[in-house]
This record gives sequence, structure tokens and C-alpha cells, in this order.
Amino acid sequence: MDINVKIVCEEIKGANVFDNRFNEIEVIEEPYKDLKIRQQELMSKWDVNPNNIVNLRDALM
Repeated sequence: MDINVKIVCEEIKGANVFDNRFNEIEVIEEPYKDLKIRQQELMSKWDVNPNNIVNLRDALM
């Protein structure tokens, strides 16, 4: 990584520019039942995926 890019990345992290955007998370239920069911199916497949970051972290520990 270029030293200038690294410095800029550190400055952005230190500035906390994204704190206001991610302080609150809003959860809205899917308005259509068929899409809600499809989303739940996709999320359950994602959850058991061996490449899911949680599963990868568990494998390393």
C-alpha cells in the first residue's frame, strides 16, 4: 500500500467521520410476505456458508 494512502486511511479512521451515520440502525420488516420468506431462506443459507466471516473466524480459533 502506498504510504500516502495509508496516511489518509489513518486520518479518516481518526476523524470518526462515519460515527453519525452508523450510530443508529433501523430494522424494517419486509413489506411483502413472499420476499420476507425468500430473504429468510437466503439468510439461513448464508449463515451456514463456510465462507461466512463468522465461520472463518471460528475455524481459525
